[in-house]
Amino acid sequence: MSTGGCGATTDPAAAGVPAWDSSKIYNTGDAVSYSQLIWKAKYWTQNNPPSRSSDQWQLVSNITLPYDSAATYVQGEMATYGGHNWKTKVWTQGVTPVAGDNWMDLGAVSCP
Repeated sequence: MSTGGCGATTDPAAAGVPAWDSSKIYNTGDAVSYSQLIWKAKYWTQNNPPSRSSDQWQLVSNITLPYDSAATYVQGEMATYGGHNWKTKVWTQGVTPVAGDNWMDLGAVSCP
């Protein structure tokens, strides 16, 4: 998969958030660090690792990650793909970012 992104895919602030623990029960709003990112539980969950394709968790780290075809994107979420930044116009899953009904091209990824 071509992502074309640049920059960090980790959140330094994750070091200050408790690490996800598979044996712990998490309730709505509980924050954890996992894969060097910060996640918030959407509802009660246990033994479900945080990921963009997991309905139990919401990514709260303020970074733009490469497009993931397994992830669900709600309106306004962003991803990088093919050297461009993309923003969802509507809820979407499994629809590759291209200009059209689901995604808006925000232009080329700019790396410092």
